[in-house]
Amino acid sequence: MECSQGKTSHENFECVRSGSDWSKGRYGRASGTSDNRKRKRATKQAFTPLTKSQQDQLKSPDAMRKMLYEHLKDDLPQTCFVLNIEKRRFQEAQHSLPPSVHEVVRGMKGSNSINMDILLSKLKLNEEQQGVLKAATTDQSSSQAWLEQRKGRITSSIFQRVASRVATLRKNEVAEPSALVCTILGEKAVKPSKAMKHGLSLEPIAKKAYEQIMKKTHKLFQSKNSGLTVCLERPYLAASADLEVLCKCCGSGLCEVKCPESIKATVPTVDNLDYLFTDEDGNTTLKKNHTYYFQIQGQMAILKQNYCDLFVFTHHGHIITRVMFDKCFWEQTVECLSWFWMNHVYPALIKDKKESENEACKPRSENETPCKPVGATPCKLDYENPLKTSNDVPSQTVQNVRRVLMAVQLPTQSKQKNQTRKRPIKIKEKETVFLCGVCGTDCLDEPTCAADESVGCDRCGVWVHYICAGVTSEKLALTDEWFCSKCSDK
Repeated sequence: MECSQGKTSHENFECVRSGSDWSKGRYGRASGTSDNRKRKRATKQAFTPLTKSQQDQLKSPDAMRKMLYEHLKDDLPQTCFVLNIEKRRFQEAQHSLPPSVHEVVRGMKGSNSINMDILLSKLKLNEEQQGVLKAATTDQSSSQAWLEQRKGRITSSIFQRVASRVATLRKNEVAEPSALVCTILGEKAVKPSKAMKHGLSLEPIAKKAYEQIMKKTHKLFQSKNSGLTVCLERPYLAASADLEVLCKCCGSGLCEVKCPESIKATVPTVDNLDYLFTDEDGNTTLKKNHTYYFQIQGQMAILKQNYCDLFVFTHHGHIITRVMFDKCFWEQTVECLSWFWMNHVYPALIKDKKESENEACKPRSENETPCKPVGATPCKLDYENPLKTSNDVPSQTVQNVRRVLMAVQLPTQSKQKNQTRKRPIKIKEKETVFLCGVCGTDCLDEPTCAADESVGCDRCGVWVHYICAGVTSEKLALTDEWFCSKCSDK
């Protein structure tokens, strides 16, 4: 091979090598520039060799830890290293929960009267207290604080019941709201039904399924569990959303999860869900007169969100319906809720036990007069013959006392005539529910098919689906006893 001057590459290399511009290291590995030499020299000067004492400290890790601890314990006392040396645990700042409605009322009952404005001012929460309460009650029904803080407040799950009762009370003043008031005050315990147990057991699975579905179509989708949120403007209202969601494309919102037990063996559609319908544009919509619509609108108003996804889930499929916030609907609803709390719940809260005991002395009709207070002159009455009275006793008072004595001494004459026969109450036999020891759902029906296939452990009695246990009816027919995974390991 020849170069441009007519020489070969070997001859050209010899010319360059014999020239004056040749320097050491140009064709070698080491660099011969002065900048590199200066940098190496500066590096050697910066890192001096360790002294003998320093070398001894490196050989003893305990001494190194002790020296480092002496330097850090004053400036960084909450670091993991210092906490580990001192054998302490990191203590988070504990925020005390705000008092419940009943605790506030009990603290005010020492005064002569409980003013509504004063009670509402003490029930009001700031944003920090609202966040602390919501974070402490994310377990919802499993949290004792969640159950206590709900008492005395109208929650979103009964917004529709309260609004309907208010409409009835305004039309008919004789209507009785005591049952609903007892529910709000927490005096009436709610027994979980079969449908409620099914929904609670399936809710964690539904939340994971919703998150996986939304991550496929939404950018940077995130979700977290939510607790009890008290309304800042109206502290007697509260709501508990299932999930708080956030994505880049839609912003922040909510999700309400429903797992209906009635359609657990099918795919949820508009045809088998009576609270959904298809509008003129072909979109799936939630009916405005249903309980779920009141609940979702209340959650969006209290948590200050613009949309909420209603996620109906079964093992066979799901359906998602987005509900937007309706300001006009909420203004009408919150007026009914406030009216009911102030006129019925508030009087029941401040009602003292003595007042309820004194109600027996109140007149039953306009023509009757109340009984005499304690300390008044006693009535002259012949107790052996309660129908016989003296002339110096007022007739109306005697009639009141006589009615009481006749009810006690002569039950056959007063009660049997007016007593009506009551129809016998038919007590339905409760159906036994067996929950699967693996998936947590009931074993009355197979979650992935319509067959009723489940097997019970002969040692501990736990029932498991065929699919969850990995067995078939043919395998079970060949064995006399079957044990679950926990009992088989023993």
